[in-house]
Parts: sequence; structure tokens; C-alpha cells
Amino acid sequence: MRQTLDDTDQQFLRGISQGGDAPVAAHNAPSASQRQNNEPPRLPATQADAVNNAAGDGQNDPGTAQVQHVNTPGGQPQPQNAPQPRTQRAGRRQNLQNMRTRKKPKGIKKKTKGYIKISTLNMRGRFHRGEDKWMRINQIMRDRKIGILAVQETHLSPADVDDIHKIFEKRLQVYATIDPASPQSKGVAIVINKEISNIEGIKTQELVPGRALHLTIPWHGNEKLTVVAAYAPNDPVENTAFLEKLEEKTRSIPKPDIMLGDWNMVEDAVDRLPHHRDGGAVTEAMRNLKRKLKLVDGWRQTYPDTKGYSFLQSATGSQSRIDRILVTDKILRHSSDWTIESPGIHTDHQLVSMKYSDPKMPFIGMGNWALALYLLKDKTVMDKINMIGLEAENRIDLIHDRRTDDNNAQLIFKSMKEDSTRLFRERSKVLVPKMDKDIDNMKDDLKKALNNPMMSEDERLTESAAIQEKINAAEKVRFQKIRDNTAARNRLDGETLATNYWT
Repeated sequence: MRQTLDDTDQQFLRGISQGGDAPVAAHNAPSASQRQNNEPPRLPATQADAVNNAAGDGQNDPGTAQVQHVNTPGGQPQPQNAPQPRTQRAGRRQNLQNMRTRKKPKGIKKKTKGYIKISTLNMRGRFHRGEDKWMRINQIMRDRKIGILAVQETHLSPADVDDIHKIFEKRLQVYATIDPASPQSKGVAIVINKEISNIEGIKTQELVPGRALHLTIPWHGNEKLTVVAAYAPNDPVENTAFLEKLEEKTRSIPKPDIMLGDWNMVEDAVDRLPHHRDGGAVTEAMRNLKRKLKLVDGWRQTYPDTKGYSFLQSATGSQSRIDRILVTDKILRHSSDWTIESPGIHTDHQLVSMKYSDPKMPFIGMGNWALALYLLKDKTVMDKINMIGLEAENRIDLIHDRRTDDNNAQLIFKSMKEDSTRLFRERSKVLVPKMDKDIDNMKDDLKKALNNPMMSEDERLTESAAIQEKINAAEKVRFQKIRDNTAARNRLDGETLATNYWT
């Protein structure tokens, strides 16, 4: 720091200390010491204050603020934070306005939930004893709230698809592929539930006629899902060629998030009963397909030590898990409810399902218990609830001015709610339809039989096949009862405008 100040410096500082502006001449004219030390000219007080206020580390101290200068067209040095020209400021304002008004990508118009149920089923042909199975496919998607269903062995021609659209115009949208060389075999379709899912902007591409169909659907907001439905040949050699062709076809199109269907092969011996491995060539072809597309077996990843099967061969009792859903790691992380269950229609395959949730959705826990509405119509439980309420009311009336921490209206009301909830829970178990309870018990028995280490393989084969046959029969009966009730209600209320049947 200089020990002495010349006249120019003193005049400059005097102007600042008096609260005014330093003389312009004093600023423009360099002092003697500045000329000697080649220092840059000092700023006017107003500019110096602006620089000092902008210097965060200087804390408004003129001695520590670092000022950088730029040359202007007039030759006078100015700080970099000096006011910008009007045209430059106007340009910046326009850029900011453009950023605010920039259009964001629009999502789908249909309001959909942040999760969707996706399933696969080999329906084993369109008809059974003259009955069109698509009536039952429609019921499955309605009752089980399936958003996307991949179906194999559909045998659907374009005319058949048009007929289905006419019959189920409000619910089903079908995209199908068929092999012209053998229309009465093979056939793959992807069915969209229009009540749950969006159908606008869907793109499809046939990969292998009658064997594989590629579909991209905008399913929620800006989210899209790419699905491939497949039906692999039963012959191992043909299956190997099909898997290799499928891998080749998916190289130049959007990679599938989900690939599902009837693969007619398994990778691990545990997925067959009796246990045995499939041929090495077809197994390697499947693993190569999964590796190239970065897919995993979702059910096996979720239940690594559980035995479950989706196909039962009635003649021999042998079972296998040939119906599978392959997913990416992202889909797997946000998936839940992986199930293998009886579809309730005439087929030897099970319905394999999973639920996928939007990754941007907040975490939703198990939720709170809710009262089943049918309990409110049960006279037995309502009489008991009335007694519990009257007893609580009498206890509250007896308190008067003798309220204590252990005896007050709040605690009595809390106890009344707990007793009522306990009663509702117990009664709901009794009122569950007997058939539903029997089916649930048989499912538990099947799971125990398949995973019982004390049973031999032959014993597991025999017992599990018998239980599965019983479950399939019971599901068909329950399924038919639902159809009968629906038909009866339609006959009763279908042509009556005074009811809420159409709401």
C-alpha cells in the first residue's frame, strides 16, 4: 500500500467520504502514482460500489474486491458487470420468455392409472364345443382388470378381429397376426382393455407371421411401453430358429420392455416336473436373446426358490413353466403381483400376470383396512354393532363430571371402534363364499405339494396334477356363475332405464 497520497487521490477519496460522487476529471485522469506503477484508472464511486457489492468474498470491502475491466469502443475501461446495452438486455428478455413458453411434450389424453396389469395366456383355439372363447376373454379382462393381454393360439383372421371389435366395441382392442399358410394353427394377439388403457398412438409391427407381434403403446402420461407377444414352436429345432430370428428382427426396432408368451421351452430343470433340462441349442438361443435385449425372467427373479408351473399335460400329469414374462431391469424394479393362476376357461395353460407401476409414482404402502360393504347388509353383524354402540353410549352418559384419564368419552369411543372392527373382520371370514374359500385352500395345498421336500418327485407329480385339475374345474364353475349372474341381471335390468344398470 502506498505510504503517501497525491492531490488527485486525496480529492477522489474526499468526494467518496462526503457521500457524493468523485469528480469525473479525477477519475479520468490517472494520478502520478498510477502512471508510475502502470495501475488502471480508478472507478467512480457509483461503479465501485456496484463492484464491491457483487464481490461475495470481499464482503463489500473496497480493499478486497477484485475488479476486472474490459475495453469499450470509446477506449475507456469498464467493469464486466457494467450495465449492458438496451438491445442486449432486450435479447436476453426474449430468450427467457421463449424458455417459459416452450411447449412441453404432450401426454395421452385418456386419464389412466399409474399402474397396469399385464398378462399372457395360451387360449388353445377360439372355440370349445361351439362356444366362442372370446366371450370369456372379455370377462377375464373385465373381472381381473387386465390392461394388456398377450394371447397365443388365437386363430384369428382379419375378419375375425373385426367381428370381435363389433361385439366388444366398448372394451377390447385387438391387434393380431396370423400365418397365412396355416390359419387354423398358431396365431398371436395383443388385446388392450380400452376401459383401463389408452389406444391412441399405438404402433404395431409383425415380426414373425403367426408367431411374434411387436407393439408400442403410450400407456400413461408421457410413458410408453414396448411389448412383444410370442408363441414359439414346440419342436426344439424350429424353436431355436424362431428365437434366433426374433433376436435378428429386434435389432432395428425399439427394444422391448416386456416380452411375453408361450415359449415351449424352459431354461432350468426346476421349471419342469419331472425335472429335466431342455436341449442345449434352444436353451442357448433363449439366453442369447435375453442377453442381447437385456431381459430377465420376472417370475423367477421374484421367487428364486419357489416351484410353480403354467402348463399341465393331462395325459401324463407332467407340468412345466413354459409361459413366461421377460422384462428389463427397470420394469422388474417397479413390478409387483407376479402370479400364475387358473384363467377359468377351457385351456391347459395358466394365466401368468404381473403389475407394472409408473417409476415416477410416489411410494404407496399397504393402505388401511376398509369395511366390506356387503357386511352392512348382514343382519347378524349389524345387530351386534348396534349393541356395542348402545353400550358405549350408556358408559359415556354415566361419566358426567367424573371424567378421569382412564375413564373418558374418547377412550370409550376408541374401544367401541376397536370392538366393531374386530367383529367385522371375524364376520367377513364367515361370509366369504364357500367356493372362493375352497379355491384358496386348494391353491395353498398346491403350493405346499410342489415345494414339499419330504415328497418324492413322483408323489409331487401325482398330487400336484390332481390338485391343479380340481382348481381348474372349480374356477370354471365360478367363472360360469359370474356369467350366469351377469346374464340374469341383463335380462332383468338391461332394458329398464329407471335403474343404474347403465351407469
